[in-house]
Formats: sequence, structure tokens, C-alpha cells
Amino acid sequence: MSLFNLQSEKTVAVTELEVLTCAQTWLRDGYPVMLATVVDTWGSAPRRAGAQMVVRQDGTFLGSVSGGCIEGSVIQNAMEETSRGRLLTFGVSTEDAWAVGLSCGGEISVWLEPLTLEVVDVLQSSLQGRRTIGLKLSLQSDVLMRTVEDVNDSLNTSKSIRQADGSAVVAYQPPRRLFIVGAVHIAQALVPMATQVGYQIMIIDPRSIFLKDERWEDVERISDFPEEYLQSVDLGSRDAVVALSHNPNFDDEALYLALQHNAFYVGALGSRRNHAKRCARLQERGLLPEQVARISGPVGLDIRAQTPAEIAVSILAEMIQCQIV
Repeated sequence: MSLFNLQSEKTVAVTELEVLTCAQTWLRDGYPVMLATVVDTWGSAPRRAGAQMVVRQDGTFLGSVSGGCIEGSVIQNAMEETSRGRLLTFGVSTEDAWAVGLSCGGEISVWLEPLTLEVVDVLQSSLQGRRTIGLKLSLQSDVLMRTVEDVNDSLNTSKSIRQADGSAVVAYQPPRRLFIVGAVHIAQALVPMATQVGYQIMIIDPRSIFLKDERWEDVERISDFPEEYLQSVDLGSRDAVVALSHNPNFDDEALYLALQHNAFYVGALGSRRNHAKRCARLQERGLLPEQVARISGPVGLDIRAQTPAEIAVSILAEMIQCQIV
């Protein structure tokens, strides 16, 4: 098959977790699937170790292992080999590097290996339970990958780490969650942007009229008071809470819980004057000044945003800036 006939399953950027979900679907449908994983990079390689792509035997693929410069060669190799592992290395000193366009001073090694439904199911089960899990790649053609349940702390902060035995372990963490309080127009702009970068999103608003299907389509919506719902979801360090309702009865409760449970990002819409009043109310309820100081208020980076879409951009940019790796 010519590389010019290859088709991607999606035309937008996807996360490694979406790559896993797609591979699971393909495997259940009976397609052989190869997993391509960046295991080493040097210099100005476009993607970090741990970046992944899945390739069906017919050439359909999802994900990325570079900025587009080596994908064609990786896909071609994946189509030619569906039963054994193979290490591919591209760099400026090889003919392959110039052929695929990696001429910017970087090098990259990609491990190709057949993916099994059993492995994907174990990975997905752990992630659905919001547990971190690892995938060990032997980097030997005749030794298959396996899942690793006891991922250590170093892997929680790095996507892929080479091991002393020459193997590589890729860490998968559950998706970051974004809890938006207030089903308002800024939220409508924020949802598709945050979805693009991999957030699992919940809209919380007790005013059911704000949660109509035509406004949100398939976004998860909770018609409940924030203090009721947020106490049930085990907030943690991979969660962001953004209060947009402009109603202190809703926003204050969400902020109070988010700060108590160490959400990595806590933001609230409102003027500086209103934010000062909000902080005073939260301290009166017992929060410490250093806890209250974690609230981004007015919410988002100061980029002089005016429109709902611009404000949404500023919020997402600040969330990314605050993300734990």
C-alpha cells in the first residue's frame, strides 16, 4: 500500500489515552494493531519519550510519534511487521532521517510491537479506576510487553523511563478532570478547548434549564449543588475546579472543597473587588490565607481577554501552566 493512501482515524490532536481507547476498539473488531512508542530522544526531537501511535494492518492510524516527519516511515514498518517487535531509529546521521524529514538536529528511537487486547483491557481497567499503571516494553523482538501495576513515584512525573535492564516503562495516568461550576457561555467556549487537550469534563449547575442538550450535546452534566456533587468524586491533584456561575452560593462551596482536597488548579470568575470579598468569606469559614491564595481570581492568565472565547483561552492556558506532569 502506498503511504499516500494511509488514513488517520481523526484529524485533530489526540491524547495517549484516546490512542488506547481507539486501539481497544480496533482489537475488539478483530484488527491486528501495532503500538509505536517513542523510547528515546536526543536534541530537538519533536515529541518526548512516551509519545504513542497505533497502526492497523490496513494503514489506518491514530496518534503521533513526531511532528509528522517520521510518521510515514513508522506506519510503513508497522504494516510490514505485525508479529514481532522492532526498534526504529531516526537521526541526522542516517539516510532515513533525511528521507523522513528529521533534519533539524534531533534523533528519535521508536519501538514497534504488536498490541494485544488483554494488555489494553488491563490498562483501561486501571485508568477507569483512576489508578496509575505502567506498560513495560522489553525492546526485544521476541519478548512481549506486559503491564506493571506498581508504578513508582519517578514514573508519575515522567512519561517514559528507560530501565537498568534495557527495557522501557511507559506510565499511564488517569485523565485530568475539569469540574466547571456554572453552565454559562464561558463554559461553552472552554469545554471543546479543554477536551482537545485531554480533560474529562463535568458541568455542575443546579439550574437544569442551563443544562439543555442543545447547549452541551454529549458533555457530562450534573444538575446538583456543587457541595453535594463534589464531595462524592474524591477530588485530588489531577483535578481542576473553575467557578463561573457568578453566584456566591454555588461558587464559594466549590472553591472551599477544591482547596481542601488539593485540586491542582482552582479558579473563579469575578472582579478583583469581588474576589477580595470571596477570599474573606472563605477565610471566615476556616481556610488559611495560603489556601485562599491558591485561587486564580480573576480567573485565567492576564491576556486582556474580553469575549467568552478569549476568557476560555486564558483559563485553559493557566490550567496548562499549573498542570502536574
